Amino acid sequence: MPELDTLKPIDVRIRITTDEDSEEMVRKKLGLYEFKSTLGSNGAEIIDFLIEAQSPFSSRTIRVKGSEFKGKRKSVTFSVGKGQGTEFTYKYLNNGLKYFDLNRFDSALAYYELAYENKGQSLDPNAANINMFAVQLGFNYAKALHNTCINLNYDTCDLSAKLFKQLLVLFDSGNHRKVFEVARISRENLTAPQNDLAMIGPIIKYSKISKLYSEGKYNASAALASEALEDYETNPEVFQKIGLTKDRLLQDAGVSSLKAAEKAKAEAAPSDQIQSILENAREYLKDIKTPDKTTKSNLAIINQKLMQ
Repeated sequence: MPELDTLKPIDVRIRITTDEDSEEMVRKKLGLYEFKSTLGSNGAEIIDFLIEAQSPFSSRTIRVKGSEFKGKRKSVTFSVGKGQGTEFTYKYLNNGLKYFDLNRFDSALAYYELAYENKGQSLDPNAANINMFAVQLGFNYAKALHNTCINLNYDTCDLSAKLFKQLLVLFDSGNHRKVFEVARISRENLTAPQNDLAMIGPIIKYSKISKLYSEGKYNASAALASEALEDYETNPEVFQKIGLTKDRLLQDAGVSSLKAAEKAKAEAAPSDQIQSILENAREYLKDIKTPDKTTKSNLAIINQKLMQ
């Protein structure tokens, strides 16, 4: 656990929590901690790291997606900054830019979230007191959130997108355009990160479909695939950029539904319920434009089951 500026390790307490459990991490040596149990690799969707630091350092909470740890021995580095006695000025904002240049993503987040928690201001276009400090701090914090989302799998994507959207609305309002010009923040600086973040949602959703299917939760995986299909119709370009085709989503929804029907039959579910699930599976698979042999075989199986 390094101190932000010097990278010297410091002693802290780290408690990790998930939706189901919590535990304190074990101190191995100064600045080095490890999981006590399998809590970090048990498939939790989000893991919260609550870092308690002694003055003058500031405590912080870091939310990381559980997939970052599942099934692997993972080493991560978190930074803490000094909050007590720190003056959050333009000089402070400029000094933190080095963390972006060095690709020290967590350090940049620790640095700017500390300033934002203490000096962050409203970015409402109608606010009268918006100045360059508010815009520069909001932009740097949004950028730090974006970088940890993309590069470290932190659960910071939504907040980053929210801040960039607020800044873009403020930019487009025209009332504070001079502030952005002086801060050297262009419209593209605000839209490009949002385009990156727009691709994260489908990726996360698709990974959940696979996870649910592998766990035998076929109804849930079919429902999520159906939801992803609706998202695809709204914004197909995003899915195409990450290589997810409509045929792929239709196949996932269809196969999940077929498996759900087979599971329902094994559990002696009512025949009309099983038939409804099979009909959904058939509709998904029939819509595939270029069906492969497996899809054709699954359609034949479904038709045979519906005739029984």
